[in-house]
Amino acid sequence: MNSEIKSRDAQEEMMVKKAKRSQRTREILQNKENNMQHMWADRAHSTQMPPKFKRLKQRAKKDRGYYDKITTSRSILKKRKKKNKTQNSNRENNY
Repeated sequence: MNSEIKSRDAQEEMMVKKAKRSQRTREILQNKENNMQHMWADRAHSTQMPPKFKRLKQRAKKDRGYYDKITTSRSILKKRKKKNKTQNSNRENNY
């Protein structure tokens, strides 16, 4: 009899703990979501953007062209390398 009451109390305590824990996690997630929304709102309007972000954005625009050039030159170099390999192998086969 006494053990049943203890187990029931323990179960109730566990239920309360779980409910509190789930509520806490819900609050944390809600806070995270709100923070993310504020952040994206700041990024959407460049006037609200801190100067550091503005600088980074401008730099990214400049760099983008630079990296495009690099990638194209890399692809051209790869093609040349492949072409040279085939030519070399053909030369070896001919002799």
